[in-house]
Amino acid sequence: MERIGIRQYKDKYPSQMSGGQQQRVAIARSLINQPKIIFADEPTGNLDSKSSEMAMELLKEIIKENNTNLVMVTHDRKIATTADRVIELVDGRINKDYLIDQMGKEQVREKLEHLACTIGDEPC
Repeated sequence: MERIGIRQYKDKYPSQMSGGQQQRVAIARSLINQPKIIFADEPTGNLDSKSSEMAMELLKEIIKENNTNLVMVTHDRKIATTADRVIELVDGRINKDYLIDQMGKEQVREKLEHLACTIGDEPC
């Protein structure tokens, strides 16, 4: 709780916290038992951009320390490019698959921006 910055909320009910505070609590809860894999649906969805970056950096740090894997769904392209691999889905099908180390963060982000509304090379 201390590490993720939520110790002050330990005695509060969810209705007494903001969406961002609830999101941080959910991240902490997912890490408490040191799982081998975490499935996260929009883990930073209720956070502002600065808090999102801080939460992802902390999450990545803890995941590395605990040898944990993260499978994440996000619409935030900036957050997506913090991953090792990005798989873009369109209508439930794999549209594109990028390895960040091979292409680089900025190139992948550009591809996601330009190809988000295409299937293959055709517009959606």
